[in-house]
Amino acid sequence: MGKQATPPRALVATPSTPLHSAPRLIPLLEGTSNFDEWKETLWDTFEQKGLQRFIDGALLFPPIPVEGSKEYDVWDRDRQLAKAILKQSVGLLTEQLLAMGWRPKHKDPLHHYGAVLGLIMKSAESSGLTGRLVEQLCKIDRGDFMSLASYKGRLQTLRQRLTNLGYDMDDRFYLHVAINGLQSTNRRWATLLQQQMSDGSLTWHELMQAMYGKAIRERGDAIF
Repeated sequence: MGKQATPPRALVATPSTPLHSAPRLIPLLEGTSNFDEWKETLWDTFEQKGLQRFIDGALLFPPIPVEGSKEYDVWDRDRQLAKAILKQSVGLLTEQLLAMGWRPKHKDPLHHYGAVLGLIMKSAESSGLTGRLVEQLCKIDRGDFMSLASYKGRLQTLRQRLTNLGYDMDDRFYLHVAINGLQSTNRRWATLLQQQMSDGSLTWHELMQAMYGKAIRERGDAIF
């Protein structure tokens, strides 16, 4: 049998990229199947090149420079670059995006990014992907995993995938699910964590740190 073909990739580089820097590779977005990889690589690229301000409305940046100034020329060049990167990486979904009201000539990169997110969220809902991810999360059980590390990794993956699809719930929901999944293998620890969550003294980040430490000790015990 011949080698399996790899998905096409969009090579994205900028005129200001130093010659010694390796260009980033952003995968051509095919749909929900590689959305997580596309989004992660896109954000890495935008942060590396200082372009994230064009797609993250939560970030506070200085106002747009006065048109005609050198600062405006730099800002406009970066805006055009952000738009070009986005459009280049979603070419396979052009027809679907157009059907949802996407305007390819729009100057604002946020318009293009928002159109992609809207399409992916709609596709995830219609295909049942979102529901399946939530179901997997709610049924997760430490006993189904070879190690605490793999259980922790699956929890983080499911949360990240739901977040990428715009369905991130608050910490308390994820804490409840994660702690409940520990009941089958470590009821005592789960009870302690439940008390900490009820007291408001446990965050998601702290739980992940606690799991990491316990997973390290668990691995050491297995070796010795």
